[in-house]
Amino acid sequence: MRKLFLFFTCFIISFSLFGQDKNLDTAIIEAANYFNERLPRRTRIAVTNIGAESYGSRAGNISEYIIDGIIKNFVDRGNFSIVERQHIDRARNEIRFNMSEEVSDQTAQRIGNFLGAEVVIFGSIKPMGNVVIFQVRAIRVSTAEIIGIYRVNIQENDINRIFGRQEKQSGPPLVIKPLHRFGFELAGGVETGFGIPVLCLQSGVFIGNFSIFFETSGGLYLMSFGGGDIAPGAFSAILGGAIDYKFINTFILGIGGGIGGSIGVMGSIYYPYVKGAFSIIEEDFFKFEIFYKHFFFEHGSRFGVKFLFGS
Repeated sequence: MRKLFLFFTCFIISFSLFGQDKNLDTAIIEAANYFNERLPRRTRIAVTNIGAESYGSRAGNISEYIIDGIIKNFVDRGNFSIVERQHIDRARNEIRFNMSEEVSDQTAQRIGNFLGAEVVIFGSIKPMGNVVIFQVRAIRVSTAEIIGIYRVNIQENDINRIFGRQEKQSGPPLVIKPLHRFGFELAGGVETGFGIPVLCLQSGVFIGNFSIFFETSGGLYLMSFGGGDIAPGAFSAILGGAIDYKFINTFILGIGGGIGGSIGVMGSIYYPYVKGAFSIIEEDFFKFEIFYKHFFFEHGSRFGVKFLFGS
């Protein structure tokens, strides 16, 4: 009988501790207290961003609400030196990050260096099935060391109570994102359209979403002159430009074209194309994508890979 009583007692305690999600205001206070206890006094701190992309049009309001709540708690305690909002806004314009987007540790470290902060605090809030995961983490800017992570489940109804309900969408919201600010690119692929596949190499520079590239290609083309002659060693050189935009997280659409000359094939006009691509690797200074291009006016199609290096 005593064992049965102890079992039910432990069950009730466990349910009270882990069976209930917290409301958002309580979680914000607990997150601030968590770092108040772990960071030394007079540490210079930047609270930069809370990723809330899953909440669509409410993302900005949710992110600012959490950031302001954490900063208010820090200011009330008076333990830290807090980087002011105007400096963070300047960093956002320079480094091109959004306060309601989730960022990597490397990006957070870069933001901290720009702001002269010793510690950067950032995190995310996103629904996962039937729960909402709220996570806040702190890294030391000088070493990228993770100082601590606060994580808790939030009541979905509390999010709706504070920010209102969002109308249901048939799919994820369409978000058009810029690519790198500037850098250089290297691409290679296989082109079809004149019979035998042709290898192509492309290099270029880009500013924002616009790139200027130089491309060379070479191989054997099967021509339709008379009985189908083969032009050996066909070679072309192209100077062109393109505009690419990223949709949602990984899908990219683009348009481009150029002019140039050819040896061993007819014509010297490089036809315009449309492009679809998926970004496979997303790092601060390096991106890798696979792409498909379709050229107009029967010029053919191309599959390939692209590497981008930049800030």
